[in-house]
Amino acid sequence: RKRHKVAPTENAIAVAYICWPVPSQRRIILEKCIDLGIETGPVLGKLKNGESITLENGNVVHPDQVLSDPEIAQPIIILECPSEDYLDSMLANPELAVHQNCDETDPKKPAVVIHMTPVEVYKQRQYQDWMARFGSGTEHLVLNELTSDVAFEGVYRYQSQLHLVHPTIFPTLRHLTPGLEACEVHGSLVDGERENETGADLLSSSVVLGCTNLLYQYRPRKGFSRVHCVHLDQKAYVTEALEQSNVQTVLEDLHQELKETDTHAATNSVAVSDAWNNYPRLVFLGTGSSVPSKGRNVSGLLVHLSEDATMILDCGEGTSGQLYRHYGNQTDDILRSLRAVFVSHLHADHHLGLFSLLRDRKAALESDGREVTPVLLLAPIQLARWLHFYHDHVEPVKPMFRHLPHQKLLPHMTELPENKEMLAEVLQQISLSHYEPVEVDHCPNAFGVSMVHQDGWKLVFSGDTMPCERLVKAGKGCDVLVHEATHEDDLVEESKMKKHSTTSQAIGIGQRMGAKFILLNHFSQRYAKIPVFSSTVPNNVGIAFDNMNVSLRELPLLPRFIPALKVLFAEEHADLEAKAKKRLKKKELKAQKVAQTAKS
Repeated sequence: RKRHKVAPTENAIAVAYICWPVPSQRRIILEKCIDLGIETGPVLGKLKNGESITLENGNVVHPDQVLSDPEIAQPIIILECPSEDYLDSMLANPELAVHQNCDETDPKKPAVVIHMTPVEVYKQRQYQDWMARFGSGTEHLVLNELTSDVAFEGVYRYQSQLHLVHPTIFPTLRHLTPGLEACEVHGSLVDGERENETGADLLSSSVVLGCTNLLYQYRPRKGFSRVHCVHLDQKAYVTEALEQSNVQTVLEDLHQELKETDTHAATNSVAVSDAWNNYPRLVFLGTGSSVPSKGRNVSGLLVHLSEDATMILDCGEGTSGQLYRHYGNQTDDILRSLRAVFVSHLHADHHLGLFSLLRDRKAALESDGREVTPVLLLAPIQLARWLHFYHDHVEPVKPMFRHLPHQKLLPHMTELPENKEMLAEVLQQISLSHYEPVEVDHCPNAFGVSMVHQDGWKLVFSGDTMPCERLVKAGKGCDVLVHEATHEDDLVEESKMKKHSTTSQAIGIGQRMGAKFILLNHFSQRYAKIPVFSSTVPNNVGIAFDNMNVSLRELPLLPRFIPALKVLFAEEHADLEAKAKKRLKKKELKAQKVAQTAKS
């Protein structure tokens, strides 16, 4: 099949939309019909369709005599001004100018103008003056960095309940804007001392800052509705959790146990150096597979290598958003510290967040007056085609990264001088003494990684894989293994078909590897809150959750959380166990039928 090349986009354009709603149909006013002696019947349909009728007495009745006033269908304008470079063009646009300086009764006067405009552009005096020309009868909806960053209330409810288990390992999520309060009227959203100069005071009661689920109603009455806007209430989420049976008692017992436990003593099973109190620190940005859900985003793991250096292992869609939810106003500092991004394979849930991450990192560096140095992109060589396509046809991203293919960094390939230099660059950039990509058993060109930091700790990340001997060999004696556990044990056939691992298989790999601690990750979205285990969980195994922030020294605390988590999410856990029993029953019945068929 012939592939057609897509020409590169040379000139980026911004498109504005002027939307004209279809006027609502005029309705019959029965009182007027009675006054004129019009009886019910087909004649009403004719009047409604705009036809005049003649009554038996010879009187002619025209539609305007009995119909409601025609609706003035005011337009809705949607515009985007991505940067100051577009400002002059927008201000001079004649098609938009037609809708300014209109009388209240002029049908060209917009009902609402939606501004998708960055704050730096929006607060320009020119923009404010231009906006004021729409007049006081037009409402304005502003969508920019100041709008609510709260999308799903369930994410915050879930994290608030995990926070009850451990306050620092499960920190409460930050949000950069106040949620519901963000959609209140905000006037001109410009500096107060400039309002008198710009005419923006004309907008003092007509500008609304957007938020999630804000509704604009066009008819019968025009205006904004905030009934369904997201309002975060952490106290309510906590109360909801504590009202469940046994939750408060179990949490109190857990907290008492943790108080009596010396963290240093708890790490006997994990040989932790005193230098590793804070680093490495693992922050899980996504612990689910395939597609994002409220409970688990797709793959992403931020590793704090040191105080000023981080790397990300896999970068699924929503990675940047998770960073903002976790770090709030500190996110730019994290982005500036980013040294490398590891992409395990080409499935979209492991790399679709890459470009937004690169873009946000660039903005963070520029905002601090720093040079935009390329981040190391450790990824399969096959990703290059996608990188080139995006650069040529969407936005220029190549200067933001340096692609070092996994295939060139395999142990038997680093003997070549060029590849040896690449490996040296990786070791130097992220302060490692050993770095080894590992071919794993998933799709073609899928990799895990084993790495040893200069401080001595060893981390292994499986990516997506079935149980893999190469990974066992490369990860021998690691301090922590982060291994995918997509399915529960009774779905072993499904797991094999999709080339994933079950929970027991992942634990088994860690045990054969001699991993001091095993963190289970990348769960099927059917386990949005807690996975199912078919047997007792060893005391060196923990469950990864989105927005979990844990140091090497804190890892031994994680197994202690599991009983409390099962009680906290008892309803979901019971539902999963019931489904597992149902599947087992079906298998038994199927086996019985097969046995009976064989006998007959």
